[in-house]
Amino acid sequence: MIAYINRLPPVDSPEFPQEIRSLGERLRDPEEVFRSIVSKQSLDDRVRFVALYGWLLRLRREERNEEYAEVVNRYDTYFGGEPYFLTFRAIVARNRGGRANLRKSVELSREAARRLPDVAGVVHQLAAFMIEYFERSEAPDASEVLEVERSVDHAISLSQGKIAHYYETRARLLTIKREIEGVHEESVFSGHPRAKLRIHSETLPGDRVASVLACTDGFSRAVHDYAIYSDWADLWKDLGPDGLGQVVRRIRQHESRPVETGHGGEVQEIR
Repeated sequence: MIAYINRLPPVDSPEFPQEIRSLGERLRDPEEVFRSIVSKQSLDDRVRFVALYGWLLRLRREERNEEYAEVVNRYDTYFGGEPYFLTFRAIVARNRGGRANLRKSVELSREAARRLPDVAGVVHQLAAFMIEYFERSEAPDASEVLEVERSVDHAISLSQGKIAHYYETRARLLTIKREIEGVHEESVFSGHPRAKLRIHSETLPGDRVASVLACTDGFSRAVHDYAIYSDWADLWKDLGPDGLGQVVRRIRQHESRPVETGHGGEVQEIR
């Protein structure tokens, strides 16, 4: 096990979190293995810290918050200088509840994201905890709202858009910004007249990858926002042998066209 841990990517690398998760899932009793390694003071500090990360990951996944806090406090003096330890402290603060503790978790997460800017989970934790703080505030600070938007988009980019939970965080941000409205505040999509985000449905052939790609927000604009096509069937005809290329070109041409601003006849380019 120690030899395997030594072959893992560096702790501060973007690949490390997934690798340690995968290791934990393959062990019959990951908690016992990780706890045993952490307790052996004769081992290399890096090996012990990797095991500590795996141990805490297991406790958090099982929502054993009191045990999580106890382990973090026990090893804070020894491993407190590790950048990841900031995320551990932030989780402990957040689990204590209350706006003051939640604010502390935000500050700790912000410093962790500054020190580990290329680790998607760390960057997302900042966004998620800030969203929780906003949801308990009457008027979130505009600069912090922008910070969350940058953070969650960066986390999505770092993870190549493969983690659905990050999109949930972005949807919560859009709700706070009132860019998503419906009959109920907790409803993301709605048929209510005030809803700014609607679901459109269309049945397309399922034997082509283009069918999946065409049914995305970017392509729906060509029908519902830009009126480049009269309906989805019209768009589908234009896919042709060139696949999505022709549709993409028409969307880009529409978005980059000059428009009259209404101020002295000036013309600006849409960005």
